[in-house]
Amino acid sequence: MKEKRLVLVLAALLLIILGVVSYLLASGKLTSRVPYETSIRNMEIQSDSDEVADIEADLNTTELDNLDKELGDIESELNSE
Repeated sequence: MKEKRLVLVLAALLLIILGVVSYLLASGKLTSRVPYETSIRNMEIQSDSDEVADIEADLNTTELDNLDKELGDIESELNSE
């Protein structure tokens, strides 16, 4: 009787732990973010409009300041493999 109760408690704990880990993975809180991932996501949110004012607004919000550094990081990762 005690063994069955112990097995049930361990199974319940395992299910709770698996649920928490899967939630953290799904929400992205458990994975590390690439430093320039935010810039990539911002570019994906740009307007679909072809109006000059909207295009200028999209260009102004696009940050290209660290583009050289990001390309250098990518190149160093490719060379290290």
